[in-house]
Amino acid sequence: MFDPTAYENIKVVFEGIVYDYDLNGDIAIIERNDLINLADMSRIYNLTFINKNDRQKLITMRIELQANFQQLVAELYPMKVDPGANITIHFFVNTKIDEVLEKRISKFLKKQYEKQYEFEQITNLYQDQRITYNFILKKHEDITENNIEDLHVIVTETINYGEQILTML
Repeated sequence: MFDPTAYENIKVVFEGIVYDYDLNGDIAIIERNDLINLADMSRIYNLTFINKNDRQKLITMRIELQANFQQLVAELYPMKVDPGANITIHFFVNTKIDEVLEKRISKFLKKQYEKQYEFEQITNLYQDQRITYNFILKKHEDITENNIEDLHVIVTETINYGEQILTML
């Protein structure tokens, strides 16, 4: 019989929380990826969603679980790493914004996530003149089965902060 890893258990709980918000009509899931890197035996699972009221997809949110080989096998073999997953949150602003608003969004996200996350920002300019602003937040502490209840807070905060950013646009 198959015994799921901590990563698999975390993934199922995470997916259930996000799909509950989708079923309640708060968000619309627009993309789901479950990736396995066979070269380094890592896993990535992400769900991308929008606010249901955001018909133009001005802001897209993505929450990503990542587990490296050590995190995946830590249950089976003694390792210095706890079994679990890293969390990364992306807020994509898919419309051109001025520098003042860009700084305002950065400041807002830094303030909300200041102690628990590392902040990074990337601006992409495409050949067809589209611009995407990617605000990236990487959680310092891994999610394990011991703190799996944090996933509900992470998903709820992501949705709420995405709504607040949408009102800024």
